[in-house]
Amino acid sequence: MTLEAPDGGVPFVDTAQMVEVDRAMIEDYHIELIQMMENAGRNLAHLARMRFLAGDPRGKRILAMAGGGGNGGGALVAAGWKLDAPMSLSLAAWAGLFAGAIALVLSGTALGRNALTLEPGEDVARFGLLPSLWLYWLADDQPLPPIEGPFIKAGIEIDVPIVVVQSESFFDARRLGGVAKDVLASYDARAAQGESGRLGVPVRGAYTQRTEFAFLSGIAPRALGVHRFNPYRRFARRGAVATLASALKARGYRTLAIHPYPASFFNRDRVFPELGFDEFHDVSSFAEAGKAGPFIADAEVTRAILKALGPRTFIFAITMENHGPYHLEGSDELEIYLRHLRNADRMIGEVCGALQAGVFCLYGDHVPGLPQVYAARGYDDSRTDYLIWSNGKRGARRVDREAHELGVRLLEVTA
Repeated sequence: MTLEAPDGGVPFVDTAQMVEVDRAMIEDYHIELIQMMENAGRNLAHLARMRFLAGDPRGKRILAMAGGGGNGGGALVAAGWKLDAPMSLSLAAWAGLFAGAIALVLSGTALGRNALTLEPGEDVARFGLLPSLWLYWLADDQPLPPIEGPFIKAGIEIDVPIVVVQSESFFDARRLGGVAKDVLASYDARAAQGESGRLGVPVRGAYTQRTEFAFLSGIAPRALGVHRFNPYRRFARRGAVATLASALKARGYRTLAIHPYPASFFNRDRVFPELGFDEFHDVSSFAEAGKAGPFIADAEVTRAILKALGPRTFIFAITMENHGPYHLEGSDELEIYLRHLRNADRMIGEVCGALQAGVFCLYGDHVPGLPQVYAARGYDDSRTDYLIWSNGKRGARRVDREAHELGVRLLEVTA
């Protein structure tokens, strides 16, 4: 990422770059938003103390002006540090501050609890960052909604193998313009014989588990309320969540998940058995596997799929090769992404070629994190792409769908 410094001034990041910074910190480096705000506030306090107060704030009055956004949160944290100096307040003053804080929290909670839109941008703009985090935490702690997805009553009369690939950051990059047509040659060939289209997903650039649960459960993310943001934290672990996997398992299928990354990520090791999976082959099954970039190659996942194929088998593979950040492999992020996209396309051809009888489905969990590419090309579409192909059935069909509709449609095609 390049930081601009106009007229020799202080370097800065624009809005798109700041979004990418926040995404990278949380998704790639696993540093939570609260910790980032704490660090920012502490450093702001130290900077203000040294620059404006000669290193000593004692005896000086300080006014902290905080807005409703993230910067406002940093200012409040800085004020809490009292510019990094020890605080000396009487017991009565502390009691007054505590009582006032409790009153504010209670009144704000009462007013805001029923006013949440669960659209983070809108809620932060209305309530501020810290109050929004508090209200979301309260909403998350409420009893789980009694929701039943479409697979609770699924009557399945099929026996052929089914392979589903949740392909990391997969989308038809040719929509950006200036991208070679043959980058998705296998996808095009199978789409001409099956069903394909754009796929509405609930995320952009990260948080794979939201799309993943929507596909497996058939439940629209909005129906989950606050649990849409992390369905694997509480909702999916409540037990008895009917999914595509559990429906096929009830039919006598072997249900297998393949993912060349630690199963503990997103709590999948605890969640997937609840979703109906018999087996989970994670990174420990890829000890000698080759990589393409920082992550295990799609070619290795392809080999694992072909090895596991059998009658009445459901394979759900989650790839990793095309995961960002792409700048770790060079400066041309789009070219790096396209190189990995070709490998994802190669997987389509190899797996479909091995399916003598069966159904293949591939979809993208979210678009890749390429904010500078999107800005430069005027692209603002968070939809990915999907493909359903069945050996023995021919005829192209182009239909745009939502992620939670795709698993149901897969069974319809399979029948």
